[in-house]
Amino acid sequence: MWFKIDDQFWSHPKVVDCSPEALALWVRAGSYAAQHLTDGRITAGVLPMLGASPAVADELVEVGLWRRLDSRVWEFHDWFDYQPAAEAVAERRAKRAAAGRKGAQARWGDASAGTGDAGAMASAIANGWQDDAPSPSPSPDYSKTSQSQSRSNRARAATDAIEVPQMTQRIAAQKGIESLPTVVEAIHRHTSAQVDAAGALQVALWLLDKAKRWPDNPQRYVVTCIERTPAEIEKHIYEAVA
Repeated sequence: MWFKIDDQFWSHPKVVDCSPEALALWVRAGSYAAQHLTDGRITAGVLPMLGASPAVADELVEVGLWRRLDSRVWEFHDWFDYQPAAEAVAERRAKRAAAGRKGAQARWGDASAGTGDAGAMASAIANGWQDDAPSPSPSPDYSKTSQSQSRSNRARAATDAIEVPQMTQRIAAQKGIESLPTVVEAIHRHTSAQVDAAGALQVALWLLDKAKRWPDNPQRYVVTCIERTPAEIEKHIYEAVA
């Protein structure tokens, strides 16, 4: 997915009086919402990950770029005038996944139930490797993965290539999360949800916020929670982008 910005945005009356912090939040939040298919909604839980506070979010409300839905949720103004709806994106991905499974079956083997190399290739197509826009970074080459390789090894091979933005890594480190790719790997291994480093950080912050007391080893605590309660984790991930 791509977050689209009008080339006249920089000079719009709503923008000229915004602080640099508010404009940075608007851009980062737009990218986050496009990636996670939130239909332009941003929750209070992701603001730290975006380097902002509720006060900065409210500044966007004051100038008319955002609306506040409740005490913990904001929404982009006129999101659907410029960005595709999550439902439309999901439908397009489903069609691409079906086409990917059909094409991959002949080349890579049985694609049923989304397993094996054929399933990996179909998922890749569904998640936008063949988007209309060019990819800003090289895509992993799953064609070199052995069909006998275990699911956990395949998930680990995929997460090895994850890029963690500097700010995302800094926030994670402040919370005691030493390796976001490890959290991503745990989510991929124990649930059907697909997340990147930013999504993994959101899950980690949510789990740490729910803890009755701050864990001695936040990294191990988060991974253990994912292993023990995968259904709850998956439910949270899909509700966070709904």
